[in-house]
Amino acid sequence: MAKRAHLLYQTILNELLASHLVSNSVTDAQQLDDLGSALFGKEWCGVFSSDQLGIIKDASSPGRYAIINTKPKGHPGEHWCAVFNNKKAPVVYDSFGRKIWKNSIPTDPDIEQHDLEHNCGARCLSWLLLVKHFGIATALKV
Repeated sequence: MAKRAHLLYQTILNELLASHLVSNSVTDAQQLDDLGSALFGKEWCGVFSSDQLGIIKDASSPGRYAIINTKPKGHPGEHWCAVFNNKKAPVVYDSFGRKIWKNSIPTDPDIEQHDLEHNCGARCLSWLLLVKHFGIATALKV
């Protein structure tokens, strides 16, 4: 099943990149927020800094999908991670395979993004689309 999950994820990433809606390189918060809003509609929470994870965990939060940077507000961004708010604890996908935040549910710890790649924003959107179309159980295997 993990192999299927990775294949689905890679297919979504390739299709997203081929559409030219998102770049295979550095993306900024506004680009990710605009595209996230278009792809997820009312279920989109937004793009946040690391010190704003509480906003996503809040049960009254309007959306279920978000992207968060590993740096706090007011600092230059470093790396994007995807967040799926399942209302119990956020599921955080890091393309480097790390567990970034305490009290979050990590995905499979394997690495999808290599050190020289700068496409973490595109990878976050791809993972969130995987959740949307194939469910969180499948996405946890990536």
